[in-house]
Formats: sequence, C-alpha cells, structure tokens
Amino acid sequence: MKYFSFIPLAIYNEGGLALAADVSLEYEKHIFTLSTSTGSEVSVLGNNNSSKQLNVMYGRELMLNITLFIVAHLGLGYFTFKPNG
Repeated sequence: MKYFSFIPLAIYNEGGLALAADVSLEYEKHIFTLSTSTGSEVSVLGNNNSSKQLNVMYGRELMLNITLFIVAHLGLGYFTFKPNG
C-alpha cells in the first residue's frame, strides 16, 4: 500500500457531516487510487441534501529532489447529488 487516508468528520455544505477515504496502491512506477466520499446535511425538518462520490485514478510520482515529490493523477469519477426538499 502506497498511501491511505481517512477523514472521519468534515463539514458538508451549510450544516452537515461528510466522510472521505482513499487508498493508493503502487505497482512498479504506477500508482492506482480509489477514492470515495459521502455527505449529508443535518436538518430537524427532514430537508436534507446528500451527495456521494467515487473516483478511480491512475498516477505517477515525480521526484524533484531527494526530499520533494509531486504526485499527479488522472482518472474517472462518479458523483451523485440528491436534493430532498
């Protein structure tokens, strides 16, 4: 496993919660990444907007010097937004 990140709590829009995670695997000089996120507004009256996202990406790591790297990705994603109101 090359990289892993998980964001257990983030702000969604104007008063909601969001979760996000991604994992990157390295094969030789190639980096393959899967990223996902979901979020929803929290409302007492039930008018909640929500979104989901899934991304599949291919990347490469470029070494600028011994301590500085650039990681570039290109990929496809799916995004859905559900307005409830």
